[in-house]
Amino acid sequence: DDYIATVTDHETILVKANDEAHVINLNDINYLEVSRKDTYIYFKDKCLKCHRTISSFETELEPYGFVRVHRSFIVNIRKIVSFDTIFSL
Repeated sequence: DDYIATVTDHETILVKANDEAHVINLNDINYLEVSRKDTYIYFKDKCLKCHRTISSFETELEPYGFVRVHRSFIVNIRKIVSFDTIFSL
């Protein structure tokens, strides 16, 4: 694992899921969501489930344009096309 981390570039992360190590290009990630004790990484056409805390992802991904918009979500701001704010009192 340490070797893979040293040879990959800075635009990738190493994630363990289903007893496998996955090298993930950060630009491929749309957002991350935590549900119970699992974190789900959402891509365009698939989802990867891992047992890593969302806080650890937040620390690692923040320098690369990812923002924690809710306690359960981290969003890749490069993937945002539009957004709307709704306020109710």
